[in-house]
Amino acid sequence: MEPFRPPWLLATTAVMQRIRNPIIKLFPETQLVPVQVPRYDTQLVLEALHNCIAHQDYARCERIVVEERATRLRLVNAGGFVDGRPEDYFGGGRTPRLYRNLWLASAMNEVGMIDKGGFGISDMVQIQRKRFLPLPDYLGSSPIETVFNVMGQTLSLDYSRLLMEQPQIDLATVLLLDLLQKGQALSAAQRQQLRQRGLIEGRGARTTISAGVAAATGREAEYVHASGLDSEHCQALVRKMLALGPQPRAAINRLLLDKLPATIVGDARRRAYVKSLLQDMVRRGEIQNVGGQTKAARWGLVKR
Repeated sequence: MEPFRPPWLLATTAVMQRIRNPIIKLFPETQLVPVQVPRYDTQLVLEALHNCIAHQDYARCERIVVEERATRLRLVNAGGFVDGRPEDYFGGGRTPRLYRNLWLASAMNEVGMIDKGGFGISDMVQIQRKRFLPLPDYLGSSPIETVFNVMGQTLSLDYSRLLMEQPQIDLATVLLLDLLQKGQALSAAQRQQLRQRGLIEGRGARTTISAGVAAATGREAEYVHASGLDSEHCQALVRKMLALGPQPRAAINRLLLDKLPATIVGDARRRAYVKSLLQDMVRRGEIQNVGGQTKAARWGLVKR
């Protein structure tokens, strides 16, 4: 940990110089030469740092913390978000009506540290969008602190390549796709909006990019992997296995777990999915427990 002290005009530049910022490469499908961008945009990082300084709750006597992690930067300042929600400012349609530290913000404006008139967040969103990287977010914020996250690498190649291939796509759709790639919950209306445009398919936790988008971005193999085997194919494999004789649940898990969709994340969720498949087959009278009441369950086909 390295502390930095005022004057802030020099300190923020020193912080930026300490952040490792190598060039990363993105590979669009429509050209042979890769797109090369620095991991972090200098303007974006300085804007975020200056926002932390201007909106810090100094009555709490806390530090502004900048954490450099393997894939992202995390900036934390004391005090909750001042006016409204961060998402209100993503599109540049709202101007803040108050500042936590008015005199400090005015002084910083005089020296050019904050001169966006409330559009700094919108600018940071657009910077990341034009760099084809995940949008900045405020995940982890609370009423007592504001957390700003900016990614320094791709989360989903499909997301990045879609931005490369369709630069005219509207910001509202980009925001929804960004939430989807980060595993954030979307409302039914938001999912329907993306589905109607042919950008996603699947239901609930199994929502993935659509086959059309995968083909358009050269990601057919990743699409098939993410989609995995559907329930009918999984149950067909179970029937084929049980035709050889009754099997314990552990054997069925070994058969299916690595064939499930990549969007079912975590061993517990994947095992629960297999359990649901077996229960469905029991309800339809296809399989039954032949292990008895005193033994571990062994599943076998119901004899017709």
